Amino acid sequence: MMRYYPFLLVLIIYGCSLGDGEDSSDLIEKVIQVTLDEVQPIKYSSFVDRLEYHYLETPENRPIGRVRKIIPFRDHIGLYDAGRTSIWIYTTKGEYVNEVEIPQGRGPGELEQVVDIIVSEDGLIHALGTFKIVVYDLEGNFRNQVDYQFRIYRFTYLPDTKEYIGYASNSMNPNLRDGHSGHNLIFFDDEGKITRSFLPIGTGREQIGYGVPNKFPVHDGQTFFFAHLENVIYSVSSTGVKPVMELNFGEYTIPEAVFERRRTYSKIPFEWRDFMEEEIIANNYISFLSSVNISHNFVHLRYGSMSDQYNSIYNKVTGEIMTGPSRMVNDIDYNFVPFFFESNGEALITVIETHDFLTRMNEIYEQNPSKYYGAEMRDLRRLSHNLSENSNPILQIAILKEPEGKEPISYK
Repeated sequence: MMRYYPFLLVLIIYGCSLGDGEDSSDLIEKVIQVTLDEVQPIKYSSFVDRLEYHYLETPENRPIGRVRKIIPFRDHIGLYDAGRTSIWIYTTKGEYVNEVEIPQGRGPGELEQVVDIIVSEDGLIHALGTFKIVVYDLEGNFRNQVDYQFRIYRFTYLPDTKEYIGYASNSMNPNLRDGHSGHNLIFFDDEGKITRSFLPIGTGREQIGYGVPNKFPVHDGQTFFFAHLENVIYSVSSTGVKPVMELNFGEYTIPEAVFERRRTYSKIPFEWRDFMEEEIIANNYISFLSSVNISHNFVHLRYGSMSDQYNSIYNKVTGEIMTGPSRMVNDIDYNFVPFFFESNGEALITVIETHDFLTRMNEIYEQNPSKYYGAEMRDLRRLSHNLSENSNPILQIAILKEPEGKEPISYK
């Protein structure tokens, strides 16, 4: 059974730019503290105004495979399909635009393995491989290739300076010179040359990685970033990197003394399992931040320890915060509750597999027929009649509420 623990969540707002090697604790301007006495399931109706569903049609009924990342851009949504090594392009209304495949191989424009994929605001698809980035337009035409010589595992792009920002995932990159070794954020140009680097990797965190779909959430043209085993969320831009929010989970925050003890474990760079299990997992510390979704009025966080996972919805207007277990409660139309992976403006976005969708519909039909035939589920019933277990996924968009009160906190 999942255990729920009370904890203290502190949001710390900053204003200055974080220089190389500068301690972010020196930049605190405002602290917002909320003491939580208990963890309760979060109802959609407490922050969601309505839900939209769009079945993802494809030409010739081509199947959509394993969606590993949702990529909002302009008025479109990209879905990275790891099974087909492609990105499906749709409008925010679920209308099909194109499928762009990333060729597999070692030649020009090809990748042996896609590590990450993004769509920049100038409408170009950038696919990250090992020591190589390939660029395509939305019609699938090959545009460019960037070769680089360091380890990064997630990335984003700045069109104004034509720079990439790569996340090293705590890899030290000891081969780098000019002070760039041991940094988590590496800025580089379209020739693979490093232009600058930020965020030195903290003591005891070396080589400990954790892969989540999106380390660079975007809201209102502003790009954010969060690293593994760090509780700080940063703003990144062409002017640099600055901390904007810090999460403090009280007694479930990993003490810095824990990382100091890393030196007593194996000296082999990638052998960190014993350290994680004995020092962090055994103490049920909050150590995995999986999602950060920022809208005008809300911040959605998904995080946890190895045994317990949580959601939090922070209201930037009222300063209130709700925290619940890993699954929320859909009290709007009672449909299946997926994980929210991404935000787009004032909405949270995810996809639902048809198997989960239909299973939930059948459960409600059998267990609560009056609810099934109610007005709240009318559109879902119509949609389910056109689906089978093998149908493509469904795009779900949760339109967020407009809370009353003063203006929300700005993180720019």
